[in-house]
Amino acid sequence: MNEQIGEIRKILEGLTSYKGIPSDDIPDIALYMDQVTTFMDKKLNSFKRQESDKILTKTMINNYTKANLTFPPSNKKYEKDHIMMLTLIYHMKQILSVNDMTKLVSPIIKFVDSPVDTGKTTEELYGLFTVMESQELRQFGKSVNDIISELSDNSELGSISDDAFLIMMVLTLIIQAEHRKNLAEKLIDTFFGEKEHEKKKDEEKPKDKPKNKPKEKGKSKPDKK
Repeated sequence: MNEQIGEIRKILEGLTSYKGIPSDDIPDIALYMDQVTTFMDKKLNSFKRQESDKILTKTMINNYTKANLTFPPSNKKYEKDHIMMLTLIYHMKQILSVNDMTKLVSPIIKFVDSPVDTGKTTEELYGLFTVMESQELRQFGKSVNDIISELSDNSELGSISDDAFLIMMVLTLIIQAEHRKNLAEKLIDTFFGEKEHEKKKDEEKPKDKPKNKPKEKGKSKPDKK
């Protein structure tokens, strides 16, 4: 078991050492599609399960743009805001459906496209995300080490099978992930789904026919000659 624990902690260290993609690391110049996929592949490499996996492909990015999950490119180039949105999309797509992702990002797209200055920008929101991501990684490392300690102290596991510790380790992580995913979906349904539902209801309402203007009194039709 000690060898297993050592290997788990080694894997955990690799995951929690991820530093995110600070906005300062994102180029200020516009990038072409190939440059975007290369940049994302390099920065999010630690999330790959296999080295041959792709973080984002051209097809994925085009599909996300068509689904209004991010802003359309400008002259086939992607600005800093695009990279931030694509980073958020990458993390969301691991958990959420495209439909749920659309509900979640639509307020971002709206206030960025709005001509009214709201005092909010994609960069400010993204900055908050990177701070929370860093805090969550630290908490995640502590949480996993607590699970390791709790399971390694359980004397019953050894009597079940040699792999009981690893099985319970994976199942515990699955339970945590399942509950977090379920809560995220319910928050989307509660706070974002209703607005979308009401919008569709309004769009489906039959439009009132324009009423005929009343004839003006005191005016007679001109005599026909």
